Amino acid sequence: MFKKNNMDLIPILRGSVNLKVNDVNSAVGYAAIGGVIYTTHQISEKSPAKIVAGCIGTVALGLIWYYTKNEDRKDTEARYEHEERLAMIKHPNPIVQTGKGNGSRDNNFFRPAQHTQGTSKGIEYLISPVVRKDGFVIIYADKGVGKSILAHQMARSIATGTQCDAFSNNIPNNPQKVIYLDAELTKADYAQRGYTMTSNLDCYTKDEFDYPTINDMLEDVERMVMNAHGDCTIFLDCISSYKFGVSLTNHTEMLELNKGLDAIRKRALEAYNAQVSFVAVNHANKGDKDVLKGCQEFAQNATCILRISEIEEQTDYRRIEIVRNRDKDEGRIWTVRKVPNSENNAVHYIQEDIPSTNFSISSVQEKSRKDVEREIRYKKYCQVIELRKTKTWDEVIAEIGVTKQRFRNWKKEFGELK
Repeated sequence: MFKKNNMDLIPILRGSVNLKVNDVNSAVGYAAIGGVIYTTHQISEKSPAKIVAGCIGTVALGLIWYYTKNEDRKDTEARYEHEERLAMIKHPNPIVQTGKGNGSRDNNFFRPAQHTQGTSKGIEYLISPVVRKDGFVIIYADKGVGKSILAHQMARSIATGTQCDAFSNNIPNNPQKVIYLDAELTKADYAQRGYTMTSNLDCYTKDEFDYPTINDMLEDVERMVMNAHGDCTIFLDCISSYKFGVSLTNHTEMLELNKGLDAIRKRALEAYNAQVSFVAVNHANKGDKDVLKGCQEFAQNATCILRISEIEEQTDYRRIEIVRNRDKDEGRIWTVRKVPNSENNAVHYIQEDIPSTNFSISSVQEKSRKDVEREIRYKKYCQVIELRKTKTWDEVIAEIGVTKQRFRNWKKEFGELK
């Protein structure tokens, strides 16, 4: 206990304890300060044993503080590296350093600036506001959610020039050729789902093609595009399948894919004044179902990215979100209901609100993007807490990609769970 002549130290200690502690670093830092004050007090008391104990405790707290600060530095560096990768996506053409130290572009990337002939009609939609002529759309979801159902429905809508019921208020466009390369379903699956061919829709099932390399895939796609002799849309489902010969995590191959698709568009435009659109179907990341599978370069040229997700306790309903859109409606979220196949229609979605009596949370359509993102963060926060009961931080990071710093931020946002 402190003696009366040292009572002036108590307010200092009490003040340090009552300070608002926002994170581990602050807590340990204040504890270290308290240790210094305690040791100073014991020196005045001339208590050698307590002086030694105070010094050891202070040093230990200092080491802990240094370690946690070092962990924060690592998290910061990881965040900077992530931002740097995003910058590289925006500026993909690398600067090659010459022997003189001056930056110069590789000749393979060089193209002098020059005007093209003709005028533009502006943006034309095949399915408004997501599929535009000459565009590149990515649809992704976790396995079994129903992304291929939506993709096939969109393909039939484009091929027949009819409205796609999964999207409200979209104006049907003129019918055009659609080529659907399906690396996951068989002809038996098609029969089960009620998929049929039309004059403008050519579907190839998983047993009808196989591309060992990305160049094989690009070469065959170009052949089919040139045989269309006009505007067409190519569906690649699921592009992460080995059938397409593409590695979505290989940065070089993804840049090659983007360049290859651009080259196909250019040749079709030059040969037939035709516009070619691409729709790629893909899985979500295994560790984080909210994130698209593959490296950043894969989505680099996407004009629109759609995400489909399940809704808890609503087996017939799905949530569709426009994650990215170059034109409009980015962040828009709505619900659709799955309609089983019948004699006249294949399995498909129709836009429909969830009946309020069956949905305890406010309707998804009424929720802002910020509300949805906060809900996602909270679920991740709870998931990390559960994983940390049996796993190390390294195992958690490897499984769902959540860093310690991100977890601390969530802890500040949501507080301790009761």
